[in-house]
Amino acid sequence: MLLKNMICEIKKEKLRKQKEQRTKKIIGITASLAVTAISGVIGGLMMAPKSGKELREDIAKTATDANENLKKDIEVTKEKLSSGVNETRNKINSYLAAKKEKNDVLSEENEELKDKAIETEVVEEKIVE
Repeated sequence: MLLKNMICEIKKEKLRKQKEQRTKKIIGITASLAVTAISGVIGGLMMAPKSGKELREDIAKTATDANENLKKDIEVTKEKLSSGVNETRNKINSYLAAKKEKNDVLSEENEELKDKAIETEVVEEKIVE
């Protein structure tokens, strides 16, 4: 039983690390996309033949749009992480509930065995007398 528990713990740790790596990749990709988009827009604006005022307005508008997009991306990432946390929490709670139920059943069986052992001792004592 101990070996089985150790194997389960190793598997759980491996899954946790995989989820952690996936989360880091999602965050990295999101940040890379945001930086790339901002850089491309700024570069395009700098190359455009516009007056200083128009260019500043375009940069301000683009920065505002990029900020809104980044906020949306962050919200999506938060939702995904929250969903993953909730899913993991539910799995853990289900696992613990199943283990508690099994433990309760084993405790009941243990009590029944103790009662039978006591009955057996009483019968043996009567037989010996």
